[in-house]
Formats: sequence, C-alpha cells, structure tokens
Amino acid sequence: MKKTVTLLSLLATATVAQAAAELVFSDTTVTQNSDNTTGTYNVSVFDGKAGWSSNQYLGTGFAFGDGTVEDYALVGNGTTPYAEGSAGLITFDGSSTTGANSFKDWAAVWTSNDPGTDFVGGDAANFTTETVSQGFGFTGSIDISGFKSGTIYLFHGTFSATYTDTLNLSMTGAGQTLLNATTSISGNNHSGFITTFTFTDAEDYDQITYQYLNNDTVTSPGSAARFGGLIFDGVAIPEPSSYALLGGLLALSAVAMKRRRA
Repeated sequence: MKKTVTLLSLLATATVAQAAAELVFSDTTVTQNSDNTTGTYNVSVFDGKAGWSSNQYLGTGFAFGDGTVEDYALVGNGTTPYAEGSAGLITFDGSSTTGANSFKDWAAVWTSNDPGTDFVGGDAANFTTETVSQGFGFTGSIDISGFKSGTIYLFHGTFSATYTDTLNLSMTGAGQTLLNATTSISGNNHSGFITTFTFTDAEDYDQITYQYLNNDTVTSPGSAARFGGLIFDGVAIPEPSSYALLGGLLALSAVAMKRRRA
C-alpha cells in the first residue's frame, strides 16, 4: 500500500518542462518570374486541398500543412482583402502608401471552388485578377491565443528591376518575452514570393503582428512593391478535458498496479 501511495503522489506532481517559445523565419519560395501573367502561380484555401503551385510545377502541388488552414486574408487592388476566412483570427490594417496602378494580376486563387488534384482537373479559380496589392507598409495581426504552434505564409514581391522586400513579425503575450523574426530578400528581376514563418511552444502567447516593407518608396508613378496577403495554419492547444482524460488514465494505471500487487 505504501508503494502505491508513493506512485500516485509522483504521478500527481510530475510536470513536463515546457520548451522555450520560438518565432523563426523558415523559408522563401520563388513563385514566379513574370511581369503580369494571371495564374503564373496558384493558391488554394479550399478545405482539404489548401496549397500552392506555379506553372513551373504544374501538376505538382505543395500543401499548406495538412491541406486545411485556420484563416486567411488575401488582398488585391486596394487595402481591403478580397477574400477572408471566417475564423476572424487575422486583422489587416492596410498600407501606408499605394503603388503603381499596374502589374496586379498574379495568383489564381481558389476559395470555395475545388482546385482539383494539384490544380489540375478542378473547377475554375474564384479569383484571377487584381490578386496582389500595390504598395508597401502593410501591417496587421494574427490571434494565436488558441494555438501552441503554427505556420504563417505571406505573399509578396515586386516588378521592379531592383528591390529589397522585408518582412517583420513579432510575437507577444502577457508577461512573456517579446519575440521578433525578420527576413529581407533582394533581387533584380520580376519576382513573387511565398515566405514562411513558424512558431512553436506558444501556449503563453496571444498575438503575432506582421509588417511588409519594400525599399521602393517612389510616390509617382508609385511603388513597385506588391503584397498578396497571408494564410495561417495552426495546431490548437489541447482542451482542458484532454488533460483531465490523461489524469484519469494515469489514475487507472496506478489502480491496476495496486491490484496486481494485492
């Protein structure tokens, strides 16, 4: 009996140390090298088939996570998203400036239509024109209070001969250390990008803010910077009932051990 009580006490008081939270730049993928060709890359947030491909990889799709995303805010001509998810996790504050009124038809985007398999044999895209917005200085936030980890995909680029795109992200939580992550991409051609950031062990964090900048600050005819919005895919924090179930299983294990000793 004494051994059983000791075991129960250990099970009740044992804790697992939580790893330090991280917010890191993960990857940047070139999606196109074109002035203004509709559908040079494809994006889907259709449930079960969320992902992307480009004409270079036609017939080969790249999934966002498990193919189902948490939320999205995709912006076209102007500063208001033309397509948003229903979860309400992403805020979009718009841009501090506008860009040149051209080169706006980049991604073909599927939201409610089925993109088929790797964007082949499916329905027509929901959006094909004005799927990227002019300008820079775009800001906003993502509510991550219900998630322990996740991935953020940001769409951006330029049609300028020379450019530097910069993305800044910050993760905050009450009483937690501020975490920042940034990346800059420079080049000398027409390019679109999907840049990926990941966060982990974020149970005590509430929000990630994002900012898109470009070094082309010309006001006339306007900046060559382009921003297409973002997609968020996350892993939810387990419900309290899950922890209660775990505790119940541990208690049952202790009872079983006691009976074997009897």
